[in-house]
Amino acid sequence: MSISQVMLCNQYGHLDKIHFLSDLPLEYRGDNTLVYRYMQYPDFKLSLANRNFAFVSPKNWEDQLEQRFWKTDYSLLNPNFRHPEFACLCVTPENLDDSAASWKMYRREPHEVKSGDYDNNLVRLTFCFKTFLESLNIWASKKNSEIYFIAIDYSHGQEEIKNELPKDPHYFPKGFDIEDYFKVLALKRPNYSFEREIRIFVIEPKSGSKIQDSGLLLLDEFDLAKCITKILVAPAKNKYEKKLTAEIVRSEIKGFFDGKNLSNFVNDCRQFEPQKCKKIEPQKLENRNMDNLFKNSKFKIECTIEELAVCEDKYKIKIKGTSPYLQKDGSSVNNMFECKSDVQKNVPAMREIKMLDAKQYLGITVNEKIERLLYFAFENKKVVVIGLEELKSDCLTINAISVKH
Repeated sequence: MSISQVMLCNQYGHLDKIHFLSDLPLEYRGDNTLVYRYMQYPDFKLSLANRNFAFVSPKNWEDQLEQRFWKTDYSLLNPNFRHPEFACLCVTPENLDDSAASWKMYRREPHEVKSGDYDNNLVRLTFCFKTFLESLNIWASKKNSEIYFIAIDYSHGQEEIKNELPKDPHYFPKGFDIEDYFKVLALKRPNYSFEREIRIFVIEPKSGSKIQDSGLLLLDEFDLAKCITKILVAPAKNKYEKKLTAEIVRSEIKGFFDGKNLSNFVNDCRQFEPQKCKKIEPQKLENRNMDNLFKNSKFKIECTIEELAVCEDKYKIKIKGTSPYLQKDGSSVNNMFECKSDVQKNVPAMREIKMLDAKQYLGITVNEKIERLLYFAFENKKVVVIGLEELKSDCLTINAISVKH
């Protein structure tokens, strides 16, 4: 999914300091369009306390290929071109796919953990895209700066970037300008494509904030808390002696969020921590009276759970049917499901699961027993029978589950 450059300009064109140089890999949901940013927890607290937000100069980029075009001489393409002083920040629309890789990529190595720090000192911030853009635009207007958004281009290999692209007129056209410059700085090898990265370039203001010797550009007077809609705490390994938890984060940052109820705002990532399911004794949870258990189920699927991820308030579930009782509208049970929390006032919380292939909706009632059984079945490769209650033509609800031996 992506939002076209034209649509981005139409939706956010009134933000005169924001420039879009490509389509962006976002799912457009109006005011609810989201992007995500991983940060070290101490840096996050510092940004909240100082009301600033750090962007990084390319001098600090670790990948030498990414630096290749930073200081290249472009005088043959445009004798008047001057390298701008800028810093950048990366965000991603990716909140589920291969999150394990993201946590691993951004976490610190053991030797980098300072005394007194939490071992899993990483959080993922969820930004409201619209509010984030507006906040950046306000800052850039005050500081006389310009801000450029571009999606990373993962379509070129290492040799191509090193040897062939300098001759490619698509990337180096006549009349080379700042937009062309940022486009070549958005090239990355295909093995990083899981990041689905969006890079944000901020031109150093003519007055005020400057890029420091450390390579940081601090956007001062920037209210980061205003942009955040969720905070997710990195998963911690059992061997960690000092673990950062959502409870700790809530207690330490509550003063920056104007008394906001943080109970559903800050969460622990449970995606890679199903250890508690090992304590479950399935014989105690299994209902042997199958007819009674599924008496309210209109459909049943006998299946195994191939993939199960829980991150924030979302599930990602892939099931493989061994005996597909459910064949609705020609759909197969071999589907990828995405589930989102839909909590309504005075209505029990439901988790909706979207069958991406069939465009139908299933819901998992937030029921501890059902969730625990899902975890247990997934971890132990058990076959389950799932019962589904039809609520309306395009919506089904999981109302029963049984683990088979």
